[in-house]
This record gives sequence, C-alpha cells and structure tokens, in this order.
Amino acid sequence: MANIGRLEKRVAALQQEQAGLGATLADLQREHSEKRAALAGLWATAERSPGEEAALAADRAEREHDNLGRQVARKQAALQACEADLAGAQAALDAAQRGEVVAELRGLIDQVEQVAQRVDANIGDHEAWAELVRLTKEGNSLYWARLRGNGDDGFQAIFQDSPDKLRGRLFGVHAERCDRAMAGRPVDMHPATMAELLHLDHARGRVRSLMP
Repeated sequence: MANIGRLEKRVAALQQEQAGLGATLADLQREHSEKRAALAGLWATAERSPGEEAALAADRAEREHDNLGRQVARKQAALQACEADLAGAQAALDAAQRGEVVAELRGLIDQVEQVAQRVDANIGDHEAWAELVRLTKEGNSLYWARLRGNGDDGFQAIFQDSPDKLRGRLFGVHAERCDRAMAGRPVDMHPATMAELLHLDHARGRVRSLMP
C-alpha cells in the first residue's frame, strides 16, 4: 500500500509537470509564430529604407525570433521526457494496483475454502452458508469493480457459480448417498464437496492469470 501511495504521488507530480510544460510551450509557440509573422514586414522595411533604424529593428526581431525558437525546442524536449516518465510511472502504478487486487482475491479464495469446509462438515450451518454467499459475491464484485469493469479482457467472474445455486446439487448428492445407505446399497459415489463444486482450483488459476 505504501508503494502504491508513493507511485500515486509520482504520477500526480508528473501530471502537474506535464500540464505546466504544455501550457508554457503553447505560450512560447504562439509568441514564436507572432514574431515570425512580424519579421516579414520588418525585413521588407529594412530592405527598402536607407536608414539604419529599420535594419536594427529587423536584426533585433530576428534575434528574438531565434531565441524563442530555441526556447520552444527546449520545452518540447522537456515535455517529451516528462511524458515518457509519466507513462512509465503510470504503468508501474497500474501494475501495483493490479497486484493489490490479486492479493486480495487470493485471500478471499482462501477464506471461501475455509468456509466451504465448514459447510462440508455441517451442511446445516446457516451462518457458514451466508458467509460463503457473501465472500463469493465480494470476490466477483471486486474483480468487476477493479479489473473486469475497467477494460480487462479476461473471464466473466472469479467464482462462476453461486453457493445458492450449488446448494441443491450438494443436498441432492448427500440425499442420494443417504438413500443408498438406508437401502443397504453400496455408497460408492464420490462425496461432492462445496470446494469442488465452487471450482476453487479454477478460481485460483483465474487469479494467477491476472498477473503478467
């Protein structure tokens, strides 16, 4: 977080510098154009007038024009360098912010796995079910708000299925296993777990893919 704050300050400072250089450059370019437009008339007067005053005025205007041209070139070079630094700082900030989101999503997946284990241990744990729904919604919302919603061209969601939608499938598997046991038939069905139904391994893979 401290690194992100430092990068944000760096980007803000460079944006301010870019704006200042751009404004100064625009003023210099306008003044340079005005000097260049006035030079034609001063040259014509100097060539047609026998006195030195007109020639001196033209020489003075030429020097001012040339000096402004050098100032314009220097400001253009400074602005280009500033814009390059700004692009680099913005890229670093974007990467740091993405890394922060990815770390938060990884933590959420770990929490989901822990709560899913509570559901598997006690399918009637109402608080665990509510927490599972909250965490999966929070993960998907975070992804959309910070990454997918900002132009990321990845997948649609971190958690593809809601625990609410998976509840019936989980109950159905447990009910069928109970029916088999009650009827004295072999219970060879794989005991589906909520972590498996949520495809947490795939969710972790999606999060890994978010980092270059």
